[in-house]
Amino acid sequence: MCRFYVRTVTADTEAFLADKPNRSTVWLEDAQAWFPRFWDRIGGEGDYSAAAAEFGVKHNASAS
Repeated sequence: MCRFYVRTVTADTEAFLADKPNRSTVWLEDAQAWFPRFWDRIGGEGDYSAAAAEFGVKHNASAS
């Protein structure tokens, strides 16, 4: 069931974005690589360092 759900959501998302010229595929684990270009591309304003640091915040993290 989970695999079906992931395939369906992925297919629906790809279909929705098919005709959109301004789209980007990003991987959250590689945010340091793509986020600076993304920030520039969208004309990001505010505290860039604080925004970039949010990718390092762990929410609901399990103790390891």
